[in-house]
Amino acid sequence: FHRILSERLRSTSEKADNSELEKGLAGKLSTISLEDLVQTLYTANKTGILTIENQEDKGKLFIKNGLIIHAMTKNLKGEQAFFRLMTWIDASFRFVPGEVNVERTVTMNVHGLLLEAMKRIDDMRQIKSL
Repeated sequence: FHRILSERLRSTSEKADNSELEKGLAGKLSTISLEDLVQTLYTANKTGILTIENQEDKGKLFIKNGLIIHAMTKNLKGEQAFFRLMTWIDASFRFVPGEVNVERTVTMNVHGLLLEAMKRIDDMRQIKSL
């Protein structure tokens, strides 16, 4: 699993166009997964706020030098908010570069967050298939 994640990270970083990231970035998670987007921002060492909106909720990831330092949804914050956001598929996103000055609520590194999120998503799929 680590090898696959590393290959995805390398592939994503090769595709990232830093000049576009400097202006900001917007799109749909149906076009690029949140996992790939987080990896791209991490690889590009970006600082800013990634806002994700679906029909029912809104969440934000506060990113400093590529690291997620704070995550929030309507009802959650920290790692739990990040894990909730990772389940959103049909949502829009917008990354706005700029300084981030918030209290740190996420202590896990990006790779740890993504691995744990993928594990939780796989567990949910297995439960739903029972």
